Amino acid sequence: MKPLLAFVTAAILLQGCVSITKYQHVVSTNASQRATIKKLNGNNKKLEQQNKELKDSIAYLTSRATGSPRKPTNTHTAANFGSDAEVSNDSFQTPTEKSILYYMNYARVKPQEFLKKYVIPNLRDTTSYYEKTLLETLRRMKPVAPLKASKKMFRLALCHAQESGRTGYVGHERRNGCSKGYSAECCAYGRANYSSNAALNYVLQLLVDDGVPSLGHREIILLDGLKTAGVSIQPHTSYGENVVIDFSASN
Repeated sequence: MKPLLAFVTAAILLQGCVSITKYQHVVSTNASQRATIKKLNGNNKKLEQQNKELKDSIAYLTSRATGSPRKPTNTHTAANFGSDAEVSNDSFQTPTEKSILYYMNYARVKPQEFLKKYVIPNLRDTTSYYEKTLLETLRRMKPVAPLKASKKMFRLALCHAQESGRTGYVGHERRNGCSKGYSAECCAYGRANYSSNAALNYVLQLLVDDGVPSLGHREIILLDGLKTAGVSIQPHTSYGENVVIDFSASN
């Protein structure tokens, strides 16, 4: 009887071990399946978001062709800031320089409207990285406060634009007495071919930022927190013309 009892006991223990092993395997499998399901759900959400963004982009392009109105997905409005994009009435900038500030403010205050009215009709290749990302940036952007014309920023921009134009220099390094008292700066040399409107052409050139991987000019123009700006357009010995825009984070 004792050997039989020992055999039965061993069999029961072995069965228990097998059951525990099976249980652990099931638990492990369930955990793995739950992790897989969670990952798939996350992927599905990403795909749904990408699909929505693609539909929105197509809708913008379609509205350009058909002229049908489309409500922007962004609910913020220019009224949040108490003023719209307006042409500056300062006496120190030329009409074209004032218009550059106007178009920059239009993009800041009404990004979706600026996209539809000025960007899409003038882009040359919406499949390129720079133009495609500009479409997406403006489509998703929340309005920011418009920039005010600043005589101080204008003088800083004027000095650098004149010095760069006279020497044929390209860059941001200040030379021959041009002081640096700005928070951010954009420089453009020569004209791209986006629009026959000189001011709009320069703004589109800087917003597309073709060939500038950092997209620094675009980021500066659309940056929240900047409050004033000054624009200067001057002759340039190498490129015919250069534009300097200096920005300040203080009034």
